[in-house]
Amino acid sequence: MRQMRLARIVLSLLVALAACRAVARADFPSTQPFAGVTYRHEVRSNPPLHIHIVAIDLRNPRITLKVARADDDPDGDGPWTTVLRPSSAIARREGFDIAVNGDFFLGRDTRLVHGRQFRWFEGNWSRAVGPAMTDGVLWNAGEAENWYALVVHRTGRVSIGPARPLPQDAWQVVGGNRLVLDEGRPLPGDNVRHPRTAAGIDREGAMLVLLVVDGRRKGFSEGMTTAELGAEFQRLGCWKAINLDGGGSTTLVMRNPRTGTWHILNRPSDGSDLPLPLSIERAVCNVLGISIAADN
Repeated sequence: MRQMRLARIVLSLLVALAACRAVARADFPSTQPFAGVTYRHEVRSNPPLHIHIVAIDLRNPRITLKVARADDDPDGDGPWTTVLRPSSAIARREGFDIAVNGDFFLGRDTRLVHGRQFRWFEGNWSRAVGPAMTDGVLWNAGEAENWYALVVHRTGRVSIGPARPLPQDAWQVVGGNRLVLDEGRPLPGDNVRHPRTAAGIDREGAMLVLLVVDGRRKGFSEGMTTAELGAEFQRLGCWKAINLDGGGSTTLVMRNPRTGTWHILNRPSDGSDLPLPLSIERAVCNVLGISIAADN
């Protein structure tokens, strides 16, 4: 009898703990998770889409943007410039409040995973395809021609333009393969739906918009073409927008300001094609991170 009473007490405590956790999750993320930041999760049909929109007020002096390398250079003067890590791990290490994956990248080695050669595993030596800069240090010059970059200038101003040459006062740089919006006009692009990570700015440079679109999940979210991505940024009032690395890399991480824990808000697409579909976070070469200083 005593054991039965003890079991009921333990069960009641577990139920109460689960309820508390559910309440904590229910109010996160809010539409205004941080000062100067708004968040929206849109669910659409025809085709099915899950879209995450983060708008950041660049006029807020408490907000800082930084491009963080996944890890240190593994081979010095060799061709590789970092080691792949998951976006969420980079965000935790750097203390970012918000982070998205950044540059397209290459991996040195491959591993056989479920009968496929896979390069995007944690710990693999890597380099970005486009430019990457952190705190004024260009740690990856990039090898792709005619690419674009999102640049955070020393003054904190954000611009989007050609990757070569970079502005002399560039302080943080993340590269992308194309513009999807230029001077308020969506640009022609591919007709293939993929998960997408992209960034846009308004005409005055007062707002940065991060757009994360889930994909490769039939019935849940099928992804966007780059032309559709440009139309979304136009709808959101942007002037220019750049397509960052997408596909399995697409990840949106946010810190819960109440608990101090980091969470992935979207559903990364790696693992979606397995017999039992999974959502596995891919390791990447860098992230674009946002920090919001506490109100003193």
